[in-house]
Amino acid sequence: MQLSRSQVYTNRIMEPVRKKDTMRKATGRAGRLLLSLLIVTGVASCNSSEDPNLAWLVSLDGGSSQSSTGQSTSTEIPFSYTIDNIQQGTGDFVFETNKSIPVEILVEDPDGGVEGTRVLIRDANGERVLFRAITDAEGNATGVVTVNQDEQTAVIEVEYNGQTLYVDLDITDVVQTTVTLVIRVRADVSEVADADGDGIPDDEDDYPQDPDRATMVRVPAEGFYRVAYEDLYPKRGDADFNDYVVQVYHEQDLNASGKLVELRSYYAHIAKGAGYDHTLHLALPDVVSGEATLVRKDASGVELNSENLSISSGNAIEILGRSSNTISSSNTDRNQSFVMGHSAELTFLPDAPVALQTLGKAPYDLFIKVLNTGHEIHFAGRYFAEDGSDQYIDSAGFPWALMVPDYWQWPYERANIHDGYPAFDDWYLSAGTASQNWYDSPVADHVFPAN
Repeated sequence: MQLSRSQVYTNRIMEPVRKKDTMRKATGRAGRLLLSLLIVTGVASCNSSEDPNLAWLVSLDGGSSQSSTGQSTSTEIPFSYTIDNIQQGTGDFVFETNKSIPVEILVEDPDGGVEGTRVLIRDANGERVLFRAITDAEGNATGVVTVNQDEQTAVIEVEYNGQTLYVDLDITDVVQTTVTLVIRVRADVSEVADADGDGIPDDEDDYPQDPDRATMVRVPAEGFYRVAYEDLYPKRGDADFNDYVVQVYHEQDLNASGKLVELRSYYAHIAKGAGYDHTLHLALPDVVSGEATLVRKDASGVELNSENLSISSGNAIEILGRSSNTISSSNTDRNQSFVMGHSAELTFLPDAPVALQTLGKAPYDLFIKVLNTGHEIHFAGRYFAEDGSDQYIDSAGFPWALMVPDYWQWPYERANIHDGYPAFDDWYLSAGTASQNWYDSPVADHVFPAN
């Protein structure tokens, strides 16, 4: 049997808790995917025509044509699952290089929704945890998976009675997905070591002694994002995307239900190729409130100041001060060596746990104020004029803000992104369907060598 990608990595990192399994997958790109999964185990069996498990199984087999059942024996427990994907529509292209996909997972057995089932989502290689939660009383777990735009697969792991079920999740061009996992034979819940009693086993819990925290999810899962701004708004910029460049990453502490209980965000000013001055700001959604601590540091990491802040009703906080003071080199000229600028660390404690769908997509509403003009520069796709047009897409169809992976190198002054990244044109002219990893192929003569 040829192992799937998820089985290869789970053999490597999950073998102590696995028994023999086989997976059969049928995939389709038009809306609905139907897959069947058999997990071989000796936990339960259907022994007679009076067995309620068998009766429930027979009733399922006569149901919708969109369900399928694997072949069973006395030592096999059949499982099935359906995946409903909402595919990428024909909405406006807003130059996004990452995607946040809401995922809703329902786990059922013959008694209905299974409460307390552990659900985990990893990247395709199994190396990064993207989300973890336990199901609620109805068997539901809801979260958000954030990955680069060119990533096509994630893997769902569902723990049931000591067994791990693996489901490949196609996230190509997907904006939302709903997974219904049907466990066709009921089994008793197994006991696990769980010191804080939150339902997440100690060996999986990032905070095994804290019942209010269970999982730390890093966004991005490794490295950081680079966010680059053009500052001539509302005039068209020169497309060098080096006027103000900051790098950022976030750490999300989630409770056992997969809701945010603490957010830590890290920012560093790394380039200023503009004559204008700027300040960096962050606004969270109107419905999110809580207390925050902001610590600013100089280029060598020495603390400059710290302040306590209240966040509510979408009020914006200043992350980094005047850009002429937060970096000593433009880091955009050909004869320069890279010099790090000031940094800031934000710790936010919401008043109540926040669903990731409510929090929104990283880096959230991160924007600059141009002190010389008084204008703010936001990402596209957030603010719209009365006629419905995007306030932050210029007359040439370009944004004033762009977020890219950490190895992206911004263009030199008097160069532009078209020179530095020839595949960029293919990407934006195709509305993001081609050359999704355009940032992987810089032209060294046109970009600043910052790694």
